Amino acid sequence: MDPTYALAYAGLADTYSYQGYAFGRLPPKEAIPRAKSLAEQAVQMDDALGEAHSALALAKFLDWDFAGAGPEFEHSIELNPNYPSSHHFYAVFLSEVLGRFDDALVEANKGLQLDPMSLPLNNIVAFLSYESHRWDAALEQYRKFAQIFPNANVHFNLSDCYKHKGTGKEAGQEFLEGMKASGASESRLQAYRRTYTNSGWNGVKLKQTEENVTEWNRNPWHCSAYGIAISYADCGDKNQALQWLQKAYDAHSGMLIWIKTEPALDNLRSDVRFQDLVGRIGFPQ
Repeated sequence: MDPTYALAYAGLADTYSYQGYAFGRLPPKEAIPRAKSLAEQAVQMDDALGEAHSALALAKFLDWDFAGAGPEFEHSIELNPNYPSSHHFYAVFLSEVLGRFDDALVEANKGLQLDPMSLPLNNIVAFLSYESHRWDAALEQYRKFAQIFPNANVHFNLSDCYKHKGTGKEAGQEFLEGMKASGASESRLQAYRRTYTNSGWNGVKLKQTEENVTEWNRNPWHCSAYGIAISYADCGDKNQALQWLQKAYDAHSGMLIWIKTEPALDNLRSDVRFQDLVGRIGFPQ
């Protein structure tokens, strides 16, 4: 209705970024250029609009343009320090690109103070604690998250925290609760329970991975490729993990912004193939 309304262009840019990231099925190579173009139009219309610079920063971030994204995030916050999403995205940038986890949590909590009932901000505070290997803090935050959003399924997140903390029993229980909350049939739950009894946590993860690969063969999606890589790494299969990370790379997946800190990939970090992939994505060395 108003072709000169910059905020609408910024909102549309964010929508394409989300669609190409993990909350839609648009290929990243299609979605992110659209997002960047719309954000640039928003900036041209109103260069003083913090939301426009935030949208441009997000699109650049997901496009692995880390040198371009950082200043845009900072400028967006300078222009509008009360825009929660800028603090959210910049927190992720600080943790994943610069490794500044303490600063990232401070930034995420600034956003949370502005919007305490934000599902994404409550989630990112928990997830950044997980990414920084602070298992107890992550568990505490995910439990708070579940209280605020009782319909959200955080069991898989809790399962991952328990797994890395070394408490396999709790990890298995939360994983099965997550399956149940996701609508798994009783027969499927029973099959997973048998697998856990016979083969432990690795057996469960391998079974889940095989199911995900079957789904990928039916309907490939860059986000699934990253998830499958995580699962293979969790099972100790480095070669398969690296092959699936390459599939995510080939799709230019924005999920790879997490590759440097994801705890499940810790066993790959010394592999020269992993280091080469990190370099090709463009992370600062």
